[in-house]
Amino acid sequence: VGGVVHVQQASQVVHSPLVQIQNMRSKMGVIIKVAFQSPDGILREQRRLEMTYELDEMHTPINGYEQTMMFLRNMFQEDLAGHEPRVSYKDAEGDDITILSDKELSHALHQFQGFAGGVVKFTVMTAGPGGI
Repeated sequence: VGGVVHVQQASQVVHSPLVQIQNMRSKMGVIIKVAFQSPDGILREQRRLEMTYELDEMHTPINGYEQTMMFLRNMFQEDLAGHEPRVSYKDAEGDDITILSDKELSHALHQFQGFAGGVVKFTVMTAGPGGI
């Protein structure tokens, strides 16, 4: 009765799984050549930029699509005249492929690895109704 209980906390460092996952993520540096195509089909301007994407465990850029779109909105602000950019690339068969998500961006980036010195080539134009 009336005894004192002493509790000693262990001085153990506990790492949150979230922190561990964050530390294991890798990054991908990419050189992108971007051509702006006007509504009449003429390539008006070509620019070169370097982007760094943080990748998830599936090697898909995390928020890479939005990061790229934000960069392109700023780069071609006058050309877009308030419209959203539409980004596409030519695949191995020569088809124009539109990019609308991180997964599609990832596919495009991986397709260019090992070809043309790893330089990714995108065409940007103003999006039509519905963003496409």
